[in-house]
Amino acid sequence: MKVFRMLIAIFFSLSILSCNQRKPSSSIDTSHQSVVNEKLTNGDVINEERKSLPDGVHYGKVEPYIGKNQMEKNIMSQINTYQKALFRGDIDGASSYLYPDAITYFRKHYPKDFTDKDIIKSFYKDMSETLVKMGKEYKNHGIDIEMLVCDIDRIIETEKAILCVFGLTMQMYNESAKGEKYIHVVPTKDDYTVSVSFNNGKNWYFLALNDETPNILRLKFSNDIITKVMGY
Repeated sequence: MKVFRMLIAIFFSLSILSCNQRKPSSSIDTSHQSVVNEKLTNGDVINEERKSLPDGVHYGKVEPYIGKNQMEKNIMSQINTYQKALFRGDIDGASSYLYPDAITYFRKHYPKDFTDKDIIKSFYKDMSETLVKMGKEYKNHGIDIEMLVCDIDRIIETEKAILCVFGLTMQMYNESAKGEKYIHVVPTKDDYTVSVSFNNGKNWYFLALNDETPNILRLKFSNDIITKVMGY
């Protein structure tokens, strides 16, 4: 899952939510700042704050995607379980949602004596440790973080399976902050995820949408299906 870009982008916004007011850097001359702020309306001040956010990060609350049927609701419920497992360091729990052919495809990069469990651990170890560490730091600042499905872009049904491409957003919330209490990351198309179900939408496996995705999907699906999934 492509959460690292979101984590890095929103990590630099942490101070905006965790501090009641911004403190100027001692290395910058801010003697004129109070005069400037007196001339700004509240809306203008917020606009100035918005300019300080990293690219792709915005103020405001995100309303999660509302599933149109049980199949879509299953995706949202299971991706939530998957993400929570990563945030608490539960690699075994997270790996139950890994698309199986990803292990088959990437096995060539590992020693021959590596088991499936060894490969899975190498997949998730660094990412999960980073998520756990950042999650604790957010909590120390009184900040809650969550991953939400914000968009289901396309669904492809085949004789073998159902494939769904959807977007995730990362949202942070701080009860004690003044002004804007929410910050979220807007996903790009490169951050979208592929989910695959082999039992008519009851259970789902997840796979990041990237350059390796077509090669992994090609182990089971035709080029026509891959083109639809990738949006070529």
